[in-house]
Amino acid sequence: MKQLDTTLMHPADQLVVIISRIYRSGMTTTSGGNLSIMDEAGDMWITPSAVDKGNLTAQDIVCVKADGTIVGKHKPSSEYPFHKAIYNMRPQMKAVIHAHPPA
Repeated sequence: MKQLDTTLMHPADQLVVIISRIYRSGMTTTSGGNLSIMDEAGDMWITPSAVDKGNLTAQDIVCVKADGTIVGKHKPSSEYPFHKAIYNMRPQMKAVIHAHPPA
């Protein structure tokens, strides 16, 4: 099976592709887990809070701008502070995956 190259995709599209793979493989539940990507401008793209992870679209992904402004139709994941702390501690990191596997 050919792998999809996500490197040139918009961060919102990248997150949808990855959360879909995680969800389909049974590594998270409809409400569990969250993903984020830190872009070159210092904006964090993150999965939303309280939205079914099995049906996310790019329009559901939330952008938390470097200045803290939230852009999107949903609230960012409740784990946003955790993701922000990881990026602050490890600025070389560009993505965080938090899944809820059954075991």
